[in-house]
Amino acid sequence: MIQYITATGTDVGKTYITLELLKEYAKRGLKVAAIKPIETGVVTLPIDGTKLLDLTKKLNPLLESITIEDVVPLQYKLPAAPFVAKGDALIDYGLILQKIEKLYGLCDVLIIEGAGGAFVPIDETNDMTYFCHIADETLLITRDKLGTISDTRAYSKLLTAQNISHKIFVNLREEQAFNLITKKYFDTFKDLYYFPKDLYKM
Repeated sequence: MIQYITATGTDVGKTYITLELLKEYAKRGLKVAAIKPIETGVVTLPIDGTKLLDLTKKLNPLLESITIEDVVPLQYKLPAAPFVAKGDALIDYGLILQKIEKLYGLCDVLIIEGAGGAFVPIDETNDMTYFCHIADETLLITRDKLGTISDTRAYSKLLTAQNISHKIFVNLREEQAFNLITKKYFDTFKDLYYFPKDLYKM
């Protein structure tokens, strides 16, 4: 299975939840791997990609020879959308697909982690929904803060309009406040899960 992790914005919890999902799948006896095809804001090493590489190497011995260039094939220094960070360079989709194929050949579950929100532009043609069409399943991570109802509705409707089936995963950081104010509305969504308590359902 290839699972794609995207979100309603930056700093919503994609990397954290990706790491937790990797550990959960490994507990089930599945061989795991992860890739973050594009990471921006890279000064020396990709911060998110390094976390993915370090954990998956511990969980899957078959990844012994995998490098950070396999996990983050495209790295840009400017902390911005890939469309901006890449400058005049062309996005090498062939390289990305090659790395995805390589990693998927070494695991049962490959998690692709996107950059920023689901509709962050990659180049003049594609945005981050490009990876939804590669994956078997798309997970939309959303936050538990004020404004999340509007963000989640908008992103979910846009994905649905593009015929992208997806599950919504609420990253609960302040569960008590969320339960008092927002949960009533979120319970009306289909295919909605709460992190961390619904992690075992994935």
